[in-house]
Amino acid sequence: MLFMLIQIVDDSRNMRETIKSALAVLEAEFIESGDGDDAVIQFASRRPDVVIMDIRMEGMDGIEATHAIRRVSPTARVVILTQYNDTALRTAARDAGAVGYVLKDDLSVLQTVVSSLP
Repeated sequence: MLFMLIQIVDDSRNMRETIKSALAVLEAEFIESGDGDDAVIQFASRRPDVVIMDIRMEGMDGIEATHAIRRVSPTARVVILTQYNDTALRTAARDAGAVGYVLKDDLSVLQTVVSSLP
């Protein structure tokens, strides 16, 4: 696998660390954001290869941040990582431009999803 720059967006520092651990086998550098607003700013300046995005955050939520990131870069690859197994949220994420939707209770899937992105 080629080196990747992965942005992790979650309002929980512990969850960001857990995500990094789950993706440790990938050759990647990680940048972190604690909210949607910072995620958009970091994305615009660093242009990561993949964004791992939580949905429920204070201020700009993950759906809004995904929309904003896709406005910055229409080819951005955003994978939603959430605890909500909800059809309406899946649809909203897809409509915002997310390329994947993974549940936090099965982080083993996240590595597979990220590795298989084109």
